[in-house]
Amino acid sequence: PKHCFGAVGNDCGQPNDVGVAWAACSPTPGSSPPAGNGACWVNSGSWLHDECCELRPDGVACAAPSSNACQTEWDIALHRTAAGYSWTRDVNYGVANASGRIDAGAYCGPPGAKISTLDDPAFCCSGSARPGTFAERLAQPQLMVCE
Repeated sequence: PKHCFGAVGNDCGQPNDVGVAWAACSPTPGSSPPAGNGACWVNSGSWLHDECCELRPDGVACAAPSSNACQTEWDIALHRTAAGYSWTRDVNYGVANASGRIDAGAYCGPPGAKISTLDDPAFCCSGSARPGTFAERLAQPQLMVCE
């Protein structure tokens, strides 16, 4: 089972069978993995890549990379992270997910979350997003904002 499945990085930054994982998660003061809570970055690419790696553990940046599977999802994750099309969610580090699917209710973009125009608004908790205003799009031309 995975922890912080859907967030940017791996296993909330917890130690795992290959060492200590890296994750874009910040523990709530007084708690740390593997128990407790923290804020984790999430974006459409991290979500898609995690689900792809469950299907293809041999994929790019997955458990045992040896093929080009999941390359597209990995590229989306890198782009969305670098371009600021991400949001944060409070995550319970102790909750494991063995389903192979992201828990949409726990990881969806809350109102105000930034997604790319290339993303499906289904990544938003509401299922809808508005175009960024002209001023907002000056810095992020592909900006959509979850409603």
